[in-house]
Amino acid sequence: MKARTLPILAIAALALSACSNNGNEDSQGKSSAPTTYDAPSDAYDDVGTGMPSQTPTQDTEPFTLDDTMQFTGEKGSTGTITFNASPPQDLALGLQWAGKPAGSWASIHVDNRKGADAVPFSNLGPTLLDDAGTKYELRPDSDVAANLYGDSDSEDSHQDAYYDLYDKYNTGNGEVAAGEVKDMLLYSSKPLPQKLARGTIGIDATETPLVISK
Repeated sequence: MKARTLPILAIAALALSACSNNGNEDSQGKSSAPTTYDAPSDAYDDVGTGMPSQTPTQDTEPFTLDDTMQFTGEKGSTGTITFNASPPQDLALGLQWAGKPAGSWASIHVDNRKGADAVPFSNLGPTLLDDAGTKYELRPDSDVAANLYGDSDSEDSHQDAYYDLYDKYNTGNGEVAAGEVKDMLLYSSKPLPQKLARGTIGIDATETPLVISK
């Protein structure tokens, strides 16, 4: 296995998303079977708790996975989220190798043409809650790829494939620039229920409600 140093962008991604977690090519590992390895704890291990000290607003409404949700940031950025998306084959295989859950996937479309500032990828992870108050956190595909790394002593034979996935999904400067339009995929470690009570996204550093696109 080639010796590599964790890229600076990977360290930044892990720090920004508190070790939280991105294609359609098949990764060529040495074995197709899942391998056990000691990965650092990350935001995939979310706990079923409600969002603290947040009161539903007039715009908050129940929705289902069949609905397309939209959001509008305070600084001009807008976007939509569509659920039941198919995962990238190579990234899904990387999750399997690393012993991560298959989870659920969604797609996000961000339109920042009228935005005053860049939107960091770390702000694109919405939080959803069901009627029981269980929380579901979604993370961009770039975060998923960043969290496939093992530690320096890992015996996982897929380490080089994890680095390749990180290089593939962490292109650019990790943001949707002002004036840019971008599509990404989102991942939840827990399968999403069909019905949800509410959802928010931390766009423009503000908890913005997700509302049904009419």
